[in-house]
Amino acid sequence: MKPESVSLRLKRAGEPPAPSDGLRILVDRLWPRGISKDAARLDAWVREIAPSHELRKWYGHDPARWAEFRRRYVAELDANPEGVAGLCRLIAGREATFVHASRSPRNNARVLKEYLESRCLGLLLAGRQAGNGENSMTDFDTNKLCERIVRQAPDAILFADNRGIIQLWNQGAERIFGYPAAEAIGQSLDLIIPEKLRNRHGEGYARVMESGESKYGTDLLSVPAMHRDGRRLSVDFCIVMLKDDQGRVEGIAAVMRDVSERHTEMRRLRERIAELEGTPE
Repeated sequence: MKPESVSLRLKRAGEPPAPSDGLRILVDRLWPRGISKDAARLDAWVREIAPSHELRKWYGHDPARWAEFRRRYVAELDANPEGVAGLCRLIAGREATFVHASRSPRNNARVLKEYLESRCLGLLLAGRQAGNGENSMTDFDTNKLCERIVRQAPDAILFADNRGIIQLWNQGAERIFGYPAAEAIGQSLDLIIPEKLRNRHGEGYARVMESGESKYGTDLLSVPAMHRDGRRLSVDFCIVMLKDDQGRVEGIAAVMRDVSERHTEMRRLRERIAELEGTPE
């Protein structure tokens, strides 16, 4: 496995360990009831990354509170960059399983898995470069800075793999499109594409993945998009095609800006001009 990759699984504490689990990490704040330490066979217990006591108590595994729980837990993770970075370094380039005590599939381990899969890349790349020279600390800091810039940028920054599946979704994307990262990651780009445009987009995306070339290059494009609440948006964006060392396309990164207000104002201006031009002197 590449040192910058992440391979995570989820397993309940009561399930028997298996060789395929790899590194077994308990991600709950409290030890699971009825489970001995010998039976758990844990390699690590990362309590500081678990949801706060107040958040766990408020959630109570109420399905109606699931979406809000995810949003609040992601906010707690964003506020704990050292804990996130430490866990990223722990799982760097290794098979790992997050062990949890919840009986519900709507649990903190699931949110944490999705969160790390979207945010660890910069830190893992930094960890790989940290041992490559005397300036390793500078390299690490630079990459950590890049990761923060992507995460905190006001514009939407996302990455979709060669199947069109979202793998990176920053805070700007959360704000513009209304989907938290834990909900968007793993979904198709159709999530934000108007229904009548999805087939055409899918066909074009497949052609680009096969040919490795886009006719738009680095042009700034304008397209309609969809908000989570069903609102239609207008976005400007540019794309970056990412390729591996052999030149194979891994996917496309996009930087998007919501220009809906500007488009609305321009439409009103055109309508007003048309009215004035049609008014007899």
